[in-house]
Amino acid sequence: MPSDSGDHRRPPKPQQAPGGAPPPEQEHLPCPRCDSTNTKFCYYNNYNFSQPRHFCKSCRRYWTHGGTLRDIPVGGGSRKNAKRSRTCSSSSSTATSSSSHDPLPATPVFMSLAAGAGAGVPFGGDIKPNVNMAGSFTSLLNNTQGPGFLALGGFGLGVGAGFEDVGFGVARGVWPFTEVGFVAAAGGNGGAAGGGGVIGNTWQLESGEGGQAIGVNYGLQGDNLPTPLQVMALCKSHNISRVRIFSPNSEVLGALQNQGIELVLGTGNADLPALGRDPNFAIQWVHDNVKKYVPYINFRYIVIGDEVIPGEIGPAVLLAAMQNLKTALQEAHGLYTPVTMSVYLTVLSYSNPPSISQFSAAAIAILAPIIRFLEANKYPLLCHVYPYSAYIADPNKVRLDYTLFNATEVVVVDGKLGYKNLFDAMVDSMYWALQKAGGPNVEVVVSESGWPSAGGGNMAAIQWAEVYNNNLIAHVKSGAGTPLKPGKAIETYVFALFNEDRRPPDPRQVIALCKSKNIARLRIFKPNPGVLDALKNSGIELVLGTGNADLPALGRDPNFSSPMGPEQREKIRSLRKIPLHSDRG
Repeated sequence: MPSDSGDHRRPPKPQQAPGGAPPPEQEHLPCPRCDSTNTKFCYYNNYNFSQPRHFCKSCRRYWTHGGTLRDIPVGGGSRKNAKRSRTCSSSSSTATSSSSHDPLPATPVFMSLAAGAGAGVPFGGDIKPNVNMAGSFTSLLNNTQGPGFLALGGFGLGVGAGFEDVGFGVARGVWPFTEVGFVAAAGGNGGAAGGGGVIGNTWQLESGEGGQAIGVNYGLQGDNLPTPLQVMALCKSHNISRVRIFSPNSEVLGALQNQGIELVLGTGNADLPALGRDPNFAIQWVHDNVKKYVPYINFRYIVIGDEVIPGEIGPAVLLAAMQNLKTALQEAHGLYTPVTMSVYLTVLSYSNPPSISQFSAAAIAILAPIIRFLEANKYPLLCHVYPYSAYIADPNKVRLDYTLFNATEVVVVDGKLGYKNLFDAMVDSMYWALQKAGGPNVEVVVSESGWPSAGGGNMAAIQWAEVYNNNLIAHVKSGAGTPLKPGKAIETYVFALFNEDRRPPDPRQVIALCKSKNIARLRIFKPNPGVLDALKNSGIELVLGTGNADLPALGRDPNFSSPMGPEQREKIRSLRKIPLHSDRG
């Protein structure tokens, strides 16, 4: 889950309509332009149920019911077939099959205006009018009106309306930590520890052959979180012996001293450029965040950033940051803490069955030198494994019992290996890819795995999260390993200790949810690598804003909007896998 955000802009949260669902819309309203009844309801403008958007199939024009009609020519709401065919064909093309200077498919360029505003209003999407929005994002997902359009405020750069309720925290209802006196808040907006009940033996993480392989993610982007000292007492009372945090925090580091809890420490993404550029910065970083706490804290790994692939930071910087940190640690009185990074399974181009797995061309260009570094130093690679994402993206093909560790028979056969759960298959997919990329001895550590307890449709519920987390912990504790690595405990960190209501939503989870709800179009307000990567091959059309910050350069310098180097060119070409759309109406 991404922990850093370049923009903390948050739109006002819409108020939920009574009953939590939009009002029923008359499907075949007569067209106000041509009087045809061959019309359909499409979506709501600005999430506002008083502004239903309709489309006339006869004259092929859009209109907003109750709004002012614009002078749109007949056919003005349709897209030409040539444009669509270029978009569709581009989604199946690869970077190797096209020239580095191939033009992008033609995409209309438009600007957006606030209601009633003149042409002088800033555009690009960073400034939006205050609108009275009825209903929430999740209520829109529950409507039965068919495919529609969503504009998510700050998607990946600040939580969009309704996604504040997405929760992965095992301490709210799913993991009922009650003895420290926190307020029960099951189903609420993260932050408070939840639910009544007593933790069963399954949650005691220390006993058992593989018990020491379980840890938890401890994020701080939430309101009303307990203090770090309370959290450490909580962890110790439940035999949690490993904790991962995403960036240094002096209060957390102070609370961890002499607790006997191993720490996986992230650098945070903001420091990565300086860590890669300046060895002295790395030395100071190690001194401030590691050396001064030794021997009071046992540092298990240092993790550069969080989910930096895909991202804006180039491979040379990432590798240099790892090398500089390794050197700085060794110079700090011989500290040999492994330095590694975390990735999502989306870095794989194929993963089913596991043995055919390999890294995508874009990912291996960044990961190849890093894998060689990990192999040479016998460091692990951290990987986020979310069977939930695979299931919700295609529930008709991915079995629920296979996803929840409940299958009793082999579901996927891969040569001589058989898989009864999706988690093992995903872990082994990464092992196969590493072996093919020159890292046969690189261990896979599952840095995140969990199941959302709210905010993502019917399957994002406490009962399903409890089943998954219980079964995950039991599986890891058994020490059975995976079919490819039998008997080898899978070091795993459950995501997460608490729901974080200020953590931006994970784009991959959101896109999977949109697909499951037949949302056909999505608007984001400026480019974001994580969102663009999640949209690849999703079939969801994208309305892409430039962001206001780039407007002066875009208007002044024609080369600013052109791919100038390999990284920029690859970023532009990656959009070929995303159908770009603009609503003319």
